[in-house]
Amino acid sequence: MKFSEMYPKDRIYAADFQGKHVTLTFASVTKELLGKGTPSEKTMPVWHFEETEKTLPAVLTNGVCARAMFGDDSDEWVGHKITLFPAPDTSGLADDGLCIRVAGSPELKKQLVFRAQIGRTKKTFTLEPTKAGKAAPAADDAEKNAASDEDFAKLDEVLADDPRNAKAADRVAEEELI
Repeated sequence: MKFSEMYPKDRIYAADFQGKHVTLTFASVTKELLGKGTPSEKTMPVWHFEETEKTLPAVLTNGVCARAMFGDDSDEWVGHKITLFPAPDTSGLADDGLCIRVAGSPELKKQLVFRAQIGRTKKTFTLEPTKAGKAAPAADDAEKNAASDEDFAKLDEVLADDPRNAKAADRVAEEELI
C-alpha cells in the first residue's frame, strides 16, 4: 500500500490547524471502516463538518468530550459547534507528535469539568466556552495551565454538589464509546 493511501487527504490532521484552535459545526457522525485491508483495520466514528469536506475519525477521548457537551445521541450533535486544537500526542503514535483534542464549544455557558474512563484510566477533562472564529492560546499554553489529576483529588465530591456537572460526569464516567 502506498503511503498516500495510508493517510488520506480527506481527513483532518493536527498540522492543518497551524497551532490554532478551530471551531467547526457538526454536519453528521457516521461509523466507517478505516484502514481497510491493513493490520490496523477497525470501525470508528467519523465526524463530518459543515465548514470542510475533510472528516475527523473520532478517538474515544474526543468522543467522550463531545458527549459531555451535547448528549449521548450523536445524531443530536448536528448543528452544534465544537472547538478543536492540536495538542502534543502523549501516545507516541502520531508521526508529527500532534493529535487533535477538544477545547470546548462556543455554546458552553461556563467551564465544564468531568471525569471519564478512558481505557483503564479515569481522567479529568476541562472544557471551556470558546469564541468561534478566534484563535485561542496555543496548545503548549493550554498544557502548561492544565491541572493534573492530583489537583482534582476531591473532584468527585465537587461534581456531586453541582447537578449539571454531576449529570455530565454520570453520562460519561464508566462507559466507552466505540
